[in-house]
Amino acid sequence: MYHSLTYILDNPIEGIIFETFSVLDHNQNQVELKKDGEEEDVTDENKEAYVELMANWIMHKRVADERQATLGTHPLRKTKNRRMQRCGTHCSAISLMHRLGSLGRLWSGLFTR
Repeated sequence: MYHSLTYILDNPIEGIIFETFSVLDHNQNQVELKKDGEEEDVTDENKEAYVELMANWIMHKRVADERQATLGTHPLRKTKNRRMQRCGTHCSAISLMHRLGSLGRLWSGLFTR
């Protein structure tokens, strides 16, 4: 996922990548990343918004049940240098958000659950 999203950020995508502001969840249900997202195509002009919404969905919504189930036994913690321990997929999404300059908004939300 990380490589796909960075490819979108780094390259022109019109006529190459055909995505909308929606995604399939684990049960193959369509989830809109924003209102009417299934109807809006990702373009070169709005691809940063798409990557930000997708990274947010990966970190907060897609893994919400799994995160809730593991917080009691394997909590996510910040180290002194503000890196995460035991983060797996979250680290890729954090890297994307940092690249987009949205890490501050996301950082506080990650540890509030």
